[in-house]
Amino acid sequence: MRLNWSPSWTKGLVALSFLALAFALVSIFASQVEYRPLDWRNYVLAASQMLEGGSPYQSVEFFGPPWLAVALIPLALLPASLSSAAWLLISVSAVFISHVMWTRFDGYPPNPTARLLLSAASVASPVALFVYITGQITPLVELAFIWLAIYTVRGAKGRLVVVAIASFLITSKPHIIVFPMLVVLLEAARGQRWRVPLTFSATALVAGIGAFLLLPSWPREWLAAIVDGRYLGGPGLVAQGYFGLREAGVPEGLLVLPAIYTLFYWNRHGLTARTIALSLASGLILVPYARTYDFIILWPSIITASGLWLERSRRVVQFGPILVFMLLPLSNLAMLLPVLAMGFLLLGASLKKRPTTLSVNSKLRAAPGRIG
Repeated sequence: MRLNWSPSWTKGLVALSFLALAFALVSIFASQVEYRPLDWRNYVLAASQMLEGGSPYQSVEFFGPPWLAVALIPLALLPASLSSAAWLLISVSAVFISHVMWTRFDGYPPNPTARLLLSAASVASPVALFVYITGQITPLVELAFIWLAIYTVRGAKGRLVVVAIASFLITSKPHIIVFPMLVVLLEAARGQRWRVPLTFSATALVAGIGAFLLLPSWPREWLAAIVDGRYLGGPGLVAQGYFGLREAGVPEGLLVLPAIYTLFYWNRHGLTARTIALSLASGLILVPYARTYDFIILWPSIITASGLWLERSRRVVQFGPILVFMLLPLSNLAMLLPVLAMGFLLLGASLKKRPTTLSVNSKLRAAPGRIG
């Protein structure tokens, strides 16, 4: 009997084979080097506490909502080497997929092969390495947000399950993405596209009610862990010795200005790639606490800024934002990355365009309400 394999089946089998091979290699790596990142350990411990009917906030350095701990129970059931390997593979995949999606959406680089190469470079960037070393969930939050933002811009229909999953992931670490998500929800409301706001609200409500059934005191315990809990890093979420823009003496009023500008830009141009890029940068400037691994969500801002620089200057200049973003995390000035990303976007938009024929993607990037 001869089997007729369709192209979709063939691609699916190749993808599954590749994932199986990648997982096997990463598992061997995690076992040999005893890869056990700190935040992965805290996630697993919190999930184990929830599985046993306890609280994830009593003795674990865990600052996520309780529904995140519940969702991570499968990781807690795996052997440590397999669990940490799976988490690393998920993180790497999320970084790569996020930036493949964004480069296609933004149209930069213009060449599809270059988009893949830039996305691969982002996987090996210093901010990404900080993610892998700590085991943070930030790449999944970025992936969920980028997918949801593009979904909103395109006015897509259906896929409510995916919208709910993306909403769930965003609520797992809300403080780094709260302002960009606000801009997305405002755009959806202005266009009377209620699918995303309603699904997002319903997901948060169901997750909160479910958490109440498992742990009635979770709001008080979660807040206490964030504000007063004493763990390895110090009291509460803000680790001892943390030094950010506010600690450097930057006035609060100045930190709010980028967010105000972003809202004005959105009101005039709609939810374009540039609007989303501005919201990600200004959102990180606005929040009182963000670590170097959280700056992985700035990659879309850097990509969009590089595209603007390509439109308006010599070709070699386009690599300026990328080069700074690659090098600065290796210094003590990483806290400046959100400010620099915002500056790169504003400077790129203010430069005079080169007197050359722009590509279709370049024109779309500047068009109000379009996908780039």
